[in-house]
Amino acid sequence: MLMINRDNTSSITPASIVMGILMDNELLLLEAVQGKRVLRSLQLPAAVSEPGGLLEYLWDAGLHSAWVMPATTRSRTATCSWLEQASNNWVVRVHPDPQEPTRPIHALLWPRERDQWQARRLALAFPEYAGWGWDLTDARSLLATVSYLDQVLSRSVTDSPDLLAHALLNDLTHDAAVSPLGSSPVDLSALPDGGATLVPQRRVCARCGVDAPPLGHGTAPTLCA
Repeated sequence: MLMINRDNTSSITPASIVMGILMDNELLLLEAVQGKRVLRSLQLPAAVSEPGGLLEYLWDAGLHSAWVMPATTRSRTATCSWLEQASNNWVVRVHPDPQEPTRPIHALLWPRERDQWQARRLALAFPEYAGWGWDLTDARSLLATVSYLDQVLSRSVTDSPDLLAHALLNDLTHDAAVSPLGSSPVDLSALPDGGATLVPQRRVCARCGVDAPPLGHGTAPTLCA
């Protein structure tokens, strides 16, 4: 069950926030509160016009991943260099669009003062440049799409479809290599006859349909009377 709560005060309360959709003046959050999934809308403060202020706001909100709504001013004006302006206080790892290198597809960010191996990561995705081809006109539809894919694939879809496909394929091939259909290696040389023991083939008399003794080991073929 989904509930929606609009908060015009831009306050952030403790909750288990799964993901969010970032628009020009609003942040739509998907939270888990007392076992229920709740949509919460926050009005963005003016300080988030700069990359450092925006990242700090998203970080304080407890987000692990956020998608910038396509066709918004924030998405259309976002560049890799704009995100890198926050690099004094943030570790910024930007994955640009191969077709348009100034545009970001995905960025991974965290504060510089945190231990880089222990700190939470904030994934900021730009689906407008990732090549998904989604024709979504509202934030709730985008949130429903990414949350569904996240649940089905057990992997966040913050990157491009090509990279996601490669990651899923690597997971599948790794699992197959670790557990090849439950089979176990057998040393044939340790088996009787070197593992070459033959299983007698069943023979049926063509005239009477009765099973005939198998051939081999000196047994002569028998015929019906």
